[in-house]
Amino acid sequence: KRKNLVCGDFYLVNRDEFSTTIILCDGLGSGIKANLAATMAANRLNELLNNGFSLRNAFVSLVKTMEEARKCDLPYAVFSVAKILNDGVTSILSYEMPPPIFLSGRFSNILQQRIFTIDNSIIGESNCYIKANEAVLMLTDGITQAGLGKGIDRGWGIDNVNNYVNSLLLQGYLFKDLPEKIESKANE
Repeated sequence: KRKNLVCGDFYLVNRDEFSTTIILCDGLGSGIKANLAATMAANRLNELLNNGFSLRNAFVSLVKTMEEARKCDLPYAVFSVAKILNDGVTSILSYEMPPPIFLSGRFSNILQQRIFTIDNSIIGESNCYIKANEAVLMLTDGITQAGLGKGIDRGWGIDNVNNYVNSLLLQGYLFKDLPEKIESKANE
């Protein structure tokens, strides 16, 4: 958001012989405290997964930890985690994060989420199958809320982000080019 401030978003990618796991965390606020919260949340979730917890059990454990942190004014983060099996079967769990966007060829689509709660927390679950030349784009609300208070009543929004991604794909941009383009547009 502002020059010379540490980013409040943090991600980890973990690959093994069976799957790829991507963890995206967004710490509350901005700067050092937000970065610490996001980094701690991502590493805690990664550690739970590395210690044999199922994706769902690790996710629920971190949601409960974050809910306690929020109540006690401790470092707090929201997050999404995607697990992509080698055969392409993909599960994405999101804790108070924007829904993921599915990319296929020259087209993008917001993935449907099954919404449920854990205690008072809103959780989204998406499932899809990723083939060669397809991808999933996960974002934080730093993107979807861009422009909030600066002339865009509700921020950029996931629908507008998806429309922008579609326009980039139609122009021939590669998947690897999208994060930089999206970040640049959000800063605009």
